[in-house]
Amino acid sequence: MRHTLFILTVALLVSCNNNADKTSGHHLVAEKTSGTKLLIDRPTYSVERFSDWTIDSSIKLENVKTHFTLHSPLESGLITVFIFDHSQDEKESLERHIKAQLNKSMPNGVVKYITNWGNYKGQGAIIKGNNTANMPSKLVIFVSSTEESSFIITSVYANEYEDQVLPGLNVIESSFKMKY
Repeated sequence: MRHTLFILTVALLVSCNNNADKTSGHHLVAEKTSGTKLLIDRPTYSVERFSDWTIDSSIKLENVKTHFTLHSPLESGLITVFIFDHSQDEKESLERHIKAQLNKSMPNGVVKYITNWGNYKGQGAIIKGNNTANMPSKLVIFVSSTEESSFIITSVYANEYEDQVLPGLNVIESSFKMKY
């Protein structure tokens, strides 16, 4: 499962180098919580996570100021954040990411557009469909940009693990702060 989720995220990243029915955002709904909250405080961002979510920042990428991936406890979901030291066209970047996901990891996915993630405005999408392992899944992509910097988040999980993954994604989304 971890391998499949990682491939989905990497496929998304490959298209990220340089409007249909829009809604004003999304809210993840879950009741269960897991672990103690821990703060990650770095020069370019801060974010809280549950202690049972693991951090992976081992991938080395060009043109990315920083990035990190947080894996849920059972490796049933993940979120990756890419932070760039330049602005980017939110809509163009989002459309490239959607196209990559629909071509590679969720060929029959249904796209719903969003305009905020946590405390940030930007361009985003929720893609629901079967992943390459034929498991019903949900993928969120969000791009936010200023004149000096930008970030892209991707989160993905199989629907059967929603109750386990959403509490952690909620904490990350509500606490993420860029320091630009």
